[in-house]
Amino acid sequence: MLTIVEDSTATVTDWSELVPARPVRWEDAPPRDELRSLIKQVDAEGVVVSGSTATLSTVVEALKRAGRVSDTPVGFLPGVPADRASAEATLDLVELLALPTTAEQVLVADPVALPLARNDIGGVLLVEAVMGPERGRGFGAQAYHDDQLIADGIIGRIDVRVDYREADVLRATVRPTSGRKRSTSSAGRAVQIACDEVPMRVDGRGPVAVKGRTWYLDDRQRWLLRGAQIPMSETIAPRPTGRWWSRIRGG
Repeated sequence: MLTIVEDSTATVTDWSELVPARPVRWEDAPPRDELRSLIKQVDAEGVVVSGSTATLSTVVEALKRAGRVSDTPVGFLPGVPADRASAEATLDLVELLALPTTAEQVLVADPVALPLARNDIGGVLLVEAVMGPERGRGFGAQAYHDDQLIADGIIGRIDVRVDYREADVLRATVRPTSGRKRSTSSAGRAVQIACDEVPMRVDGRGPVAVKGRTWYLDDRQRWLLRGAQIPMSETIAPRPTGRWWSRIRGG
């Protein structure tokens, strides 16, 4: 039986009319014991997350910690998050991978294996990690992208993204504190950051206070996302249309 995880941003869907399903509703991030219990119930049919990328990231992380991420298909029906960071992360993933945006499309879509980025404490990165103060104050940081030194001093922000257009690539962007300076970008497999304590958001989750993080692509694992279309390096995925696109854009 398919497990359906809905959060407070999910669009209203009567799953019982579409497929035999076990529905779960989260208003907030679930306690660890509840999350572990949920993952134990997920069978070969997999799980569909209806809501935000933050919830999707939480479920994929739990599957990884349980050793099931590479063989458990995950579907994603985007909701309409009110929080800007979560809304942007949700929109980014849907656009980049041309994901289905209706329940019917998600349920019939085949799973596609995607690169899995993780951090040094077992977390996952599906879209983007953003580190830095929200109000433009600088902070001290030293960062390496593979063997390249990409930051050493006061910066405004550092973003780490999974680039699904390239085979197993993380992209990092270091943003300066002054608008007169240009941001710098780099590509590679691992980003190591040591810094003053700053807030960090991952896939719209958080913020949490950190003093550094290491992000890298895990050669041993992939995650399975239903309906994903891996774009070519110079191809922009088509924008989704219909009610979901209009609502998230405020139309």
